[in-house]
Amino acid sequence: MLFVNDNGLNRIVAPPGGRRGVTSTNPIAFSIPLTGGQILSADMSTGAIALGKVKRAKRTGMAVPPDCLQDAAGAPTCNPEALFEIPPGSILPMGGSQGYKGFALSIFVDLLVAGLSGGQAPPAAPGTKGENCIVMVIWNPEFFSGLDHMKAQAAKFIELVKACPLIDDTKPVRLPGERTNVARRDRGSDIELSQELIDDLAFLATQFGVATTMFKG
Repeated sequence: MLFVNDNGLNRIVAPPGGRRGVTSTNPIAFSIPLTGGQILSADMSTGAIALGKVKRAKRTGMAVPPDCLQDAAGAPTCNPEALFEIPPGSILPMGGSQGYKGFALSIFVDLLVAGLSGGQAPPAAPGTKGENCIVMVIWNPEFFSGLDHMKAQAAKFIELVKACPLIDDTKPVRLPGERTNVARRDRGSDIELSQELIDDLAFLATQFGVATTMFKG
């Protein structure tokens, strides 16, 4: 289990009822072993949307889903530009306008990570370096009920989940990470990049002396 914060610097997620960001998207990740050497994993933002997805929507001129962003006045918006305006809007917590539980998770991520890693919770002190602070917890199943028991329980439960009757037969139940794995397999090395992102990568490559032939549009 992994908890991450932004060392108290990146305040872009507002509390329920608030108009200003007070914390970051503070992701949580989980991973558990399955049979056959497989792993079940999930990586999720405690914000209603990840900052990277807002930036991608801004680059591509797309709207973000409803109940993810608000403008500086606290009004709901699907315009990603709102997050980068002066004064800035903010990301809503996981759960959107009803994100009390999501914001509670975010608070505990900040306090656990800051308190245990030696990093900071918001607001960061002047001169704080921008970096991720991380707390990782690892359990060895052999010190509990055993790895075989854990894998057997996972296999049994996954079978139950996959056998759930469907609302729409064309939309099967997916496990965490399943859509990402399918996308990774299907796309391979053929990944479409916006010209703005290509330009940014080319600039960074130049700064670090890396060949830029891979960044041709």
